[in-house]
Amino acid sequence: MRIALISYEYPPETGLGGIGTYTAQAACMLADRGHSVEVFAGALEKDSSELDGKVLLHRVYPGKDRHAFSSAVVLKFRERHQFQSFDIIEGPEYKSDGLSILKEFPRIPHTVKLHTPSFLIKKLFFGKVSLLRKARSVAGSLLKGKRPNPYWAYSKETDPEYEFTRSVPFILHPSFELGGIVSREWNIPIERFIHLQNPFQPGKEFLSIGIPQKIDELVRVTFLGKLERRKGIFLLLEAMPAILQQYPQVRFRFVGKSHPSPNPGMDMQAYIERTLPAYIDKLEFTGPVPYTQIPAQLAETDICIFPSLWENFPNVCLEAMSAGRAVIGSKNGGMAEMLGEEECGLLIDPDKPKTIVAALKKMIENPQLRYRFGQLAREKVLREYSWDRIGARTEEVYSTIIDHWPKA
Repeated sequence: MRIALISYEYPPETGLGGIGTYTAQAACMLADRGHSVEVFAGALEKDSSELDGKVLLHRVYPGKDRHAFSSAVVLKFRERHQFQSFDIIEGPEYKSDGLSILKEFPRIPHTVKLHTPSFLIKKLFFGKVSLLRKARSVAGSLLKGKRPNPYWAYSKETDPEYEFTRSVPFILHPSFELGGIVSREWNIPIERFIHLQNPFQPGKEFLSIGIPQKIDELVRVTFLGKLERRKGIFLLLEAMPAILQQYPQVRFRFVGKSHPSPNPGMDMQAYIERTLPAYIDKLEFTGPVPYTQIPAQLAETDICIFPSLWENFPNVCLEAMSAGRAVIGSKNGGMAEMLGEEECGLLIDPDKPKTIVAALKKMIENPQLRYRFGQLAREKVLREYSWDRIGARTEEVYSTIIDHWPKA
C-alpha cells in the first residue's frame, strides 16, 4: 500500500507529545512491513524532505500559525500524489490536520485516528468553571479588544475537528472509552468506530532494566508527566500525607515540567512544597528530562503512579510497564485497558484520593506483588502492542476502509 500519514506533530522537530510518538512508530512499523509510507509533518522554520529510515518525511512550515498547517500541507501532498497516487490517508482528529486534504482529494480513502479532541482536553484541564471565572475570562478578552471565545461554551457545529471526523466513514480509536465518548458527544454512530491499538515497541534501554526483587530500605514512587490538573496532581497531593506519615522509607519523585498552580505566580512544584512543608526532604523534583533519560528514572523507581483524570493512550504507562515497574494507574481511559483489573497493575479512581492511598499501601507493603506485576506488565507490552500484531491488524483495517470507500 501507498500510505500517507498527516500529522503536524512528528519528532524530533515537532514531537510535542503522544501524537508525534504514535505517528513515528506507526510509520516505521508500516514501512518495515513493506509498505510505501510518507509522512507530512510540521516544521518550525522551513520546508524540507528527507528519508527517515524507510519513511519519506516531508516537513511543511505553516508560518507562525499552527492552525494553518492543514491548508499549508496540501501543496506538498498534491505534488507527491501526482507523482504516485496514495491508497489511503490517515490523520489525527486533533487540530484536524488532514481536513484540507480530504476536501481537495475526496476520492482517496481517508481515516481519522482519535487521540483526544480539543473540547475534551479543555474540559479536563479547566474542570467546572465558576461564574466568577467565566466573568473574568470574558472581561479579559474585552479588555484586550478580542471577541470572547469562552472555553466552556462548546459547539461541535463550529469545530473543525468534528467536521473532519464525521466526514470519514470509519474512525479509528485506540481505547474503547475514547471511542464511546466521541460517539456520544458528536452523535456519530458507534458502528463507524474501529478499535485499533497504537503500536508500541520499547527500546532495549527499557527492556534491559532489571525488575527489583529484594526489599530495600527506600521505596521510590515516581510520577512522570506534566505537573498539572488533568494529570491528577492535586488528588495525588491529597493522598500523599497519609503515605508519608505511615511509611518513612517512601520518597516521591516528580519527573516533568511544572505548570502553573492555583496560586497566581506560583508553579506546581512550589505549590506542592508549600502544601507539604513537613515532608520536603521526602520530595524529589527533576523538572523536564529528555526522553533518553526516562529509562534511568524508571530504573530508580519501585512504583509508578499515574492518577490522571483521564487519558486516551498514555505511552508513559507502556514505558513503565516495559521497564518492569509496578504501576498504579487511573481507571479512566486507556490505562484501564493496559493494566486490566489487577492483571498487571492496580487501578485507582482519581476522584477518590482514598483509592490512591489504598493502592500505594498495597504496593509498598508487598514487594513480591510489585515484582509479579512488573513481570506481567513487561510480558503484556511485548505480547499485545508489538509491531507484528498491531501491524497486521492495521493492514486489515486499512484494507476494509479502502474496500468500503465510496466509489465515484
